[in-house]
Amino acid sequence: MIQFPGSVYRRSETRAKPKAPINTIKGDQPVFLNNMIRDAKIREKLREEDLIEKAKKEEQEVEELKKSVKFFNTISSTDDQDEDEDNNNQHNEITQKKAKITQQQQPTDSHPTLKVFGEFSMEERENRRLQRENAFSERVNIRRNDDEAITRARERYFARHPLLKKT
Repeated sequence: MIQFPGSVYRRSETRAKPKAPINTIKGDQPVFLNNMIRDAKIREKLREEDLIEKAKKEEQEVEELKKSVKFFNTISSTDDQDEDEDNNNQHNEITQKKAKITQQQQPTDSHPTLKVFGEFSMEERENRRLQRENAFSERVNIRRNDDEAITRARERYFARHPLLKKT
């Protein structure tokens, strides 16, 4: 039979089918898959047992801690009261110092138009805007009227462009 490229026949029809190794088929699955599944189940059981043991150990540690806390609470109940009073006194001193510092840092009302949030009133904003515009227009007028600056700018321009030199 002559085969052409793009033949109708499939490879499975033209080639011999491979034989399975002798020991691989056991039921529906190969033996190595069965072994892998068995090993995975064993590992999962071991993990569960380890988790159970860890949980028991943690419960025992918690119980021991509870016992020790009860023991220390009975011994140091009077010490705790003294420490609480000391801590309260220290806290009160710290808050008083902070209050003094904030009072010193508060700005005085040196500028009547400043608001609490640091914004200017509408009048102050308008005044500042007018001042900026006036300063800008003065600078522009000075530049326009400055003949020396104009001649220097022309010289720089023509120095960069030699084809445009004055005749």
